[in-house]
Amino acid sequence: MSGSKLAAVRSRLGLRTECDRWLKDDKAVFAYIEDATRLGRINAWWFAFSVAKERPITGGGFDVFAPDLFMKYAPDPDDFHDAHSVYFEVLGEHGFLGLALFLTLFALAWRTATGTIKKSKGTPDLQWATDLARMLHVSLVAYAVSGAFLGLAYFDLYYNIVSIIILTRVIVERELGKIEIDGGAAPESDSGLPGKMTTAGGGPRPLPG
Repeated sequence: MSGSKLAAVRSRLGLRTECDRWLKDDKAVFAYIEDATRLGRINAWWFAFSVAKERPITGGGFDVFAPDLFMKYAPDPDDFHDAHSVYFEVLGEHGFLGLALFLTLFALAWRTATGTIKKSKGTPDLQWATDLARMLHVSLVAYAVSGAFLGLAYFDLYYNIVSIIILTRVIVERELGKIEIDGGAAPESDSGLPGKMTTAGGGPRPLPG
């Protein structure tokens, strides 16, 4: 092997070794950041629990996640983080009562969407409501799962979804009421007028008097 080829091979090997070292260092840095973020979230969650334990009815109020309050309630006062969870955000700001109301709203929205599916299922004119309610279920699941690690307790889209669930239920019940009224109306004759009253045998019913 010539000297130039040998130098090229050594250069490539050296570059690869250097890249491997950089990647190893980067992985270590990212692992440290990830671990610090995880510990920061746990610290914020303990902070929220401590505030709610001291004020179970009212919580700490809006914007309770503040550095000065972390000095009092957080296990690690110097590690200040936002809630990073809708559940602990509501718990810290509004206490156990507020968290109960927040979860109740979610449960009622889920139950309302389920009722809409049951009521509209099997009615061709309301198939859109069945499909919509199912997708709203999916939206609720997405919010519940992602919200476990994001501070989006007041994200307006979630409350828009709840509003759509309620409005869909109202529309379905209204449409079902119309169908029941139309189905219970007297049959019409070919002329469009109500048909003649008949006896059980099929003949015309005599006029009274």
